[in-house]
Amino acid sequence: MGGLFYNLGRRTGAALRKGKWVVRSLTGSESEVIQAEFEVGRDMAQALEQEVEIDSDAAIARLLGEVGTRLASRLTNRERRFTLRCVRSPEVNGFALPGGFIYLTRGLLELCGWDRDQAAFILGHEMAHVVRGHAMDRIINSSVVTLASRMPVAAGPMRHRVVELGLGLLHQAYSQDQELEADSFGVRLARSAGFNALAAIDVLKRLREKGDAAGGSGLAGYFSSHPPIELRIAELNRLRRRKVV
Repeated sequence: MGGLFYNLGRRTGAALRKGKWVVRSLTGSESEVIQAEFEVGRDMAQALEQEVEIDSDAAIARLLGEVGTRLASRLTNRERRFTLRCVRSPEVNGFALPGGFIYLTRGLLELCGWDRDQAAFILGHEMAHVVRGHAMDRIINSSVVTLASRMPVAAGPMRHRVVELGLGLLHQAYSQDQELEADSFGVRLARSAGFNALAAIDVLKRLREKGDAAGGSGLAGYFSSHPPIELRIAELNRLRRRKVV
């Protein structure tokens, strides 16, 4: 649930660069890439929050803040910033925007019983999509860059269209390899931050049970955008046997 190359910025002119749609460069520094991703994600987050209801429950904000802070403290690159919010929706889902803007639904947190260990795995999984570049690649590998490069130089209309198209990509699935990588990263990050790594398997089992009980009702979106639960559990068990997690 990505970017424009510096080369695209050069091709479309200074107005675009001033509009901050300078997202990724093969030659830019890591700090520049992180800052550019943040700017893209910030605009996408602002647009998204006009369409969804953010849950104002203070207890949820504390849970996400406490767990997220512990996880972020274990990342190698401390330049990454994360904004963690809960969407007031019974749907079971979570997604990450470029630049560290992560959203979990209330339905997903309720499924976890508000358990911090399970929330740590979920947040770690979404953080992986940011840190590993999956969220950016979603846009880079899409038609967004092609379309944007054909638009007028004016940054305003282009920026609006890229945000709109980028949000549309949230409904597209990551590759299976990316999802499994995010599981592995998330569970290792959670363990590093002092959470129970086995809670990852508990989360997946809860998802499987809820899906079985409801015949997939309410979880169709989640299951359509993630690898089969059994595969994810098997992979985490394999990593556990190898003592990787």
